[in-house]
Amino acid sequence: MTIVVGFDWLTETVMIADTRVSWENNQFPPKDILRKLYTLGDSKKSAVLGFSGDLHAAKKVMTFLIKQKFLGYKRPFVIRQFRDDLHQWIEEIALAKLTPKQRKELSFMLCGIEPSRRPSILEDGKITGYTPFTESHIYVYTIGENGNVRVNKRPKGFAIIGTGRKLRKAVIEQIQETIHFGFNDPKLHWARAALINEIVASLAKENKAVSTVGGPFQVIRITPDGLKTDYTWPPDVDSKNVEIRIEGSKTIIHNPASGESYVLHPIWDSPF
Repeated sequence: MTIVVGFDWLTETVMIADTRVSWENNQFPPKDILRKLYTLGDSKKSAVLGFSGDLHAAKKVMTFLIKQKFLGYKRPFVIRQFRDDLHQWIEEIALAKLTPKQRKELSFMLCGIEPSRRPSILEDGKITGYTPFTESHIYVYTIGENGNVRVNKRPKGFAIIGTGRKLRKAVIEQIQETIHFGFNDPKLHWARAALINEIVASLAKENKAVSTVGGPFQVIRITPDGLKTDYTWPPDVDSKNVEIRIEGSKTIIHNPASGESYVLHPIWDSPF
């Protein structure tokens, strides 16, 4: 099981995801080794794509999207246009490579901003000005058993994919209590992102029914100045000293107490 959460902070968007992998039929212990968020866009990387669902199916789709489609993307990166391209690409690979069961269990979330654009203010159907806030986007893609893809736009607020009903409800309740903290002050966005990340990680850790959600939680803030990435381990005694190190293009998870280190893999390089 996975949890991916996206938020619209008006001047930026934020995405959070766990890093845990669980194997079918529990044949191996869960391991915290998988990146579930991937940056897209121009030189400032103005969008992030996350996934949840069957990992073998996700591996096929994400490899196809990133390696075969996005790396050769020739258009200027505009999220509204990319949203539609992504829709077509997911349908293409779902119809060609996935079983009906795999399609139904797989979903994606695209979050991003257009730093140079401001939403228009309408009065009586006419544009009277523009907001001081950055144009932001949150889209959720779900696949039907027949391979058709549905895109759900979340213009404001937040979206969650990949988790069970109980954890989803708990996350939503906690977010609704904290979402207005520093809402109109961009200087506090780093604190808001850290707070929500801590809430999601803590709720997942407390919920024994979703032990397959966990590991260091990745949080990415998509701002007009570029991406800001961090990792937060759920706050408990056993893992509080776990370190996250960036070594070149690799993200290394290290536990000083046990001396163990392992790589946080992109899905196309994952060991399953």
